Amino acid sequence: MGVLHTNTYNTMKLQVNFLMPTNTTSNIPIIPTMKTNTLTHSLLLIAVILMVNTIHAQVLWNKTSGTNDYTNAANWDGGAVPTASQTAAFNTNGDQTVQFNASLATNPQNLTVGTTGNTLTFNSAGAAQTVVNAGANMILGSSSGANIIIQKTGAGNFIFRSAGSFQVGGTGGNNNTVTAQGTNVTVGSANSIVIVGFDNSSGNTLHIKDGATLSSGGGTIGRANGSTNNIIRLSGTNTTWNVGGTAGANNITIGVSAGNDNNILTVESGAKIASAQPLNVYRGTVHLDNGTINLTNQALTFQAAGRLRGQGTITASEVKSTAAGAIVEVGESGFGALNVTATNWNNTNIALQLGIGDMSGSPIAGVNYDWLNINGTFTYGGSLTIDLTNAILPIGTNAYALINWTNALGSTNNLSVNFINGSTPDYEFRSDGFYIVPEPAVTGLLLVAGGLVSLLGLRRRG
Repeated sequence: MGVLHTNTYNTMKLQVNFLMPTNTTSNIPIIPTMKTNTLTHSLLLIAVILMVNTIHAQVLWNKTSGTNDYTNAANWDGGAVPTASQTAAFNTNGDQTVQFNASLATNPQNLTVGTTGNTLTFNSAGAAQTVVNAGANMILGSSSGANIIIQKTGAGNFIFRSAGSFQVGGTGGNNNTVTAQGTNVTVGSANSIVIVGFDNSSGNTLHIKDGATLSSGGGTIGRANGSTNNIIRLSGTNTTWNVGGTAGANNITIGVSAGNDNNILTVESGAKIASAQPLNVYRGTVHLDNGTINLTNQALTFQAAGRLRGQGTITASEVKSTAAGAIVEVGESGFGALNVTATNWNNTNIALQLGIGDMSGSPIAGVNYDWLNINGTFTYGGSLTIDLTNAILPIGTNAYALINWTNALGSTNNLSVNFINGSTPDYEFRSDGFYIVPEPAVTGLLLVAGGLVSLLGLRRRG
């Protein structure tokens, strides 16, 4: 049980006095006697009990020397480890490590970190699987500037989770970083919701790296009231975000509403998202850096301020935008290939952006020019902008697809095609994609000389 500090006691005393009847002339509380109304006395007693329980609900980590074991009672205010009805609170001064040598026999109701400007490491050194399971919520970064590391140095697995929410950057918490690292580390659970940037919380980062696993039933980056510039980053081989729960019951959402801008989900090379929930990119960006996003029978949906940038692999039931203004930039810096398997890529309301480099010789898709490869139907609509900065257009007889699809739906007139930073080359819509073709004069000479038959398609000329 936590220590009742003087200022807390005074607060409690004032609150109790407020509930007591007072002498109107002296303003001195009248202590209830046996003659006092029984209901008033009972209510007073209940109020005092509730306030005492609230005061003691938070137990502070107070290690000053000796072992850093979580279960060492001497490391806690009041000399007792938090119980199942209490909050384990870490507001440390200076860098510290909290050691878990085995699964907790008694888990706290909540676990919070409010340290500012210091590094707090949660480390498991036990030989077997170690589980820390808060009964309600974990709030890592209830203040600002914390650096929190979750790691395993012993054998077995380290599972660090909560039954409710797993938050990085609680209400008003800014610029906090949580790093879960190593193949034996799992944070979160299939029943919890991951939230990075809860409310008025900005600049917070959850980094899952080096084969660690993030587990949840859904997730939000930038939840409410100006929560901006928050990040979930997945990096390293076999690093995974597993999003389970009842299919479609929750979401992965980036930027819930207006004012929650510039939030980012980054999936780097070797990392992946495996989700039974849809991905909604409302006010922020999915940055795919050769990573993988697999939405099992669920849609990838954008709103007007939603962005997708980069290259990698996406599987979804559908890719679409509910409002004009969404941007999909293939390749981002340099050139890249974005491979998508979806029943329908509905480009209505989506602005596609691709680029061309040196297409002379034998250009390679994703290396010399951007390539969007859709295993599914492409629905014409929205716009396609192609950047010709430093472009060298193809020569000879070969045409090159910037976009491939299994089949297309609608009219090509519904897709606005624009070229920037160079002269418009010839292009064709074909049954399986959008192609850049060689100059007509060169093609014409080769057709006559070689008797080649042109592929059927609709050619547009600059």
